[in-house]
Amino acid sequence: MRDGAWRAALVIDLPQGAHTYWRNPGDAGVAPTFDFSGSANLAGAEAFLPAPTRMREVDGEALGYRDRALFFLRVRPANGAAPVRLALKLDYAVCEKLCVPARADLALDLPATATDDALTAQAERMVPRVVSADQAVAISTVGAGEWRIRPRMDAQDLFVEAPEGYFAETKREADGAYLMKILERPKDGAATAAPFRFTLAAAGGAVEFSVKLDAGGGKL
Repeated sequence: MRDGAWRAALVIDLPQGAHTYWRNPGDAGVAPTFDFSGSANLAGAEAFLPAPTRMREVDGEALGYRDRALFFLRVRPANGAAPVRLALKLDYAVCEKLCVPARADLALDLPATATDDALTAQAERMVPRVVSADQAVAISTVGAGEWRIRPRMDAQDLFVEAPEGYFAETKREADGAYLMKILERPKDGAATAAPFRFTLAAAGGAVEFSVKLDAGGGKL
């Protein structure tokens, strides 16, 4: 146990060439859902997903994992001196030429003396570090609903998760910066300040940060 929580890894091994989705599945797809409600001696459990990769589908671009997905779990016991019976109902999709829904009903006993193994350590290393936006990128306004985002590190890709009601995309430019555009917004058209969540995949490991952007154009 560390910081009052146990750690565990969740592996989804897929058929060769198949993929499953990130929490933001892209243009189409289904994000995985994690239900720990059947657990015993559990105060809370969180699933952390590594940075995804981009994949082409018939309906557009998907964000997810091909062949294997490795997720990190942080498990907080209600009573740290007693074991946890961790029960998980996992709903996800497996996609090859067609996508089919899948469910796994899993259970794991975590004794009070549980220690991390190599797979759990690997899963934890893959979790994006939370940093401030200024540590990761420089952002400038291009126009209404458009921003140029320049990484401050050796970036491999940038993924954006927009607030509810918005849809945004990022495209890499020739100089290594990313152009982000809001493609859809709520029907009322309100330019309300809202946090956009970014995941930056980088050579030294992925990072995650949030930025409040004025959806009508500008940075707050």
